[in-house]
Amino acid sequence: MAEPTSTIDPARSFELAVAVPLASCSFTAYTCAVEDQPGQSYKTKDTAISFLDRSFLFETFNSLLDIRVLRATKLRKPDIIIQPKAFAVVTTEWPSLHGCSSARRFDSITTGTDPVWASQPTPLRIPIRDLERDMVRVQLYDEAGWSVDDLGFAVLKLSDLIDKPEQELTVNLEGLGANKGVSTVTVSCRLRPLAQCTAEELGSLAAWHTTNRAAPAGTEATDGMVNYFSMWGAVSNNSMPAKNPDTWDNLGVLLGGEAADMLVPVAFLDNGRTDTQVWIFRNVEKRKLVLAFRGTEKGTDWLTNINIATCKPTSLIGSRPDSVGGSQILVHQGFFGAYMSVRKTCNVLVEIITGGFGQPANQAWRVQVTGHSLGGALATLSTYDLASQKWDYEQKSKR
Repeated sequence: MAEPTSTIDPARSFELAVAVPLASCSFTAYTCAVEDQPGQSYKTKDTAISFLDRSFLFETFNSLLDIRVLRATKLRKPDIIIQPKAFAVVTTEWPSLHGCSSARRFDSITTGTDPVWASQPTPLRIPIRDLERDMVRVQLYDEAGWSVDDLGFAVLKLSDLIDKPEQELTVNLEGLGANKGVSTVTVSCRLRPLAQCTAEELGSLAAWHTTNRAAPAGTEATDGMVNYFSMWGAVSNNSMPAKNPDTWDNLGVLLGGEAADMLVPVAFLDNGRTDTQVWIFRNVEKRKLVLAFRGTEKGTDWLTNINIATCKPTSLIGSRPDSVGGSQILVHQGFFGAYMSVRKTCNVLVEIITGGFGQPANQAWRVQVTGHSLGGALATLSTYDLASQKWDYEQKSKR
């Protein structure tokens, strides 16, 4: 009897050694990255971004701004009898990061029209990407009970601050709530290139820890898988790593793949409106990027799952006649809405990390997208989206 021949294209066959590290990333997506210090997370509309890799900060930003709010003078008098208390909100916007922004509140320690802020031993540290386009704004308000009134704002001109020693800067307040030409705010600021910053200063920008969530699989699953693969000779006891063998990371090593912990977490995205989360990992040496979407874990996700009406993903297909499937494609409306809530932020970060598609073959990145449960559906949409954008990216140069 003749031996059966395989009709599977080897280039497209299932690779267990590749799948297991991706599974590790999928279940890591059920954890959350939590900042160790306030002011380290950023937002694009509804999506919060935590940058987790110091080296990625070097590639994305070029300067660091230290800022403290010190005092304000001749603010507009309150319209109510109760003496309100002023507070400042320092907002940073990065237009080249799809409108990414960060905001942090500082409360004054005195009341009246000339409030003073407490001395801050550690300043608010803000990474800067573009001295001409990035904007740092100090907005003042007064607060009495439920009443909050606008007192005006000041915008710092970053290009005037670079490479200068720490200085006090007094700026006139503008806007409808300000006494124009009279009200001022004074801040202490210092702006210098990242290359001149200490390791401690840079470390504070990417200081974070993870909080565990109820992931649907864990060490019990990997323990059983190790035993199963050992039965068939896929792994041997001699290849067992010294550290805990019951993890997805080490299972990948046992199967001949790379350890998932060689994929460095770069960013964590969390959209509060749709409850959609994404982890972004990379291996610079191997030029490998992984997007991992979180699956179903709570009520908001089930609302996404049961929104089973279909829709045309027009915004993914666009006007390109050569898009795969074109106008014939219909997608699950709940999955589509969840993906679209993080799409632009994901794609901007993919472009920044990889330098865009269309690079020479020896410089090209390999992008893999994964997810468990609901995350698998979102990963499918993301894969189609990135593949459809390939030719658009080819027209863009690396930033």
